[in-house]
This record gives sequence, C-alpha cells and structure tokens, in this order.
Amino acid sequence: MIMKKLIISNSVIIITMISFNIAFAQNEFTHKDREKMKELGNMMVELRITMGELRVTIEQMEKRIDQRFQQMDKRIDDIQTFMLWGFGILFGGMALMIGMFRRERSISTKKKPYSASKREKLLETIFKDFAKDQPKLAEILKTRGL
Repeated sequence: MIMKKLIISNSVIIITMISFNIAFAQNEFTHKDREKMKELGNMMVELRITMGELRVTIEQMEKRIDQRFQQMDKRIDDIQTFMLWGFGILFGGMALMIGMFRRERSISTKKKPYSASKREKLLETIFKDFAKDQPKLAEILKTRGL
C-alpha cells in the first residue's frame, strides 16, 4: 500500500511538473520567438537581396575580365605580326646585302681583258726586266728599237 501511494504521489508530482513546464514554456516561447523570427526573416530578405547584388557584380566583373583578355589576345597577335614582318624585312635585307657583296666580289676577281696598248706596254716592261739578266735578250731588244 505504501508503495501504491508513493507511485501515485510521484506520478502526480511528475505530471504537474510537466504540465507547468509546458504551460510556461508555450507562453514564453511564442512571444520571444515571434520577435526573433521576424528579425531573422528580415535578415534573410536582406541576405537574399545582397546575394543577388553580389551575383550581378560578379557577372559584370567576369564580363570585364573577358573583355580584357580579348584585348590582350589582340595586342599579342598584333605584336606577333609586327615581329614577323620586322624579322622578314631584316633577313631579306641581310640576304640582299650578302648577295650584293658576293656579286661585287666575283666581279672584282674576274680578270679584265687588257686593251691592245696596255698589253703592249706590259709586254715591253716584262721583256726589259727580263733583259737585265739576259744579255742576248737585251741585244735583241736594242736591235728592234725597244
């Protein structure tokens, strides 16, 4: 019997404690939480707005970056074209100069034919030089009037 009384009294105490907790918690929960939920709702709306603005600015920045890269690609292509033309002209000029030098050299090394009067004078000096060592040749030249 005592056991029954203890069980009943304990269950009554537990039930009353649970009911008081539920009653007080409900009133306190709804009033404070509604205010917090309104604040959180406003903050969520603000966050959504700022996220949308951030997306727009990021898209604009991506477009600007793409434009910059396109401009850089065009500049690099222009520089490459300029350099190719420059090197082409440089190497073409060098080839032309080398060709001109080689031709000038080949023309200058070719033996030019002497005119008849030059040839005669040259032969005369050769014979006179050789006649200095050869007395017979010197006599022949004297008899011929050279």
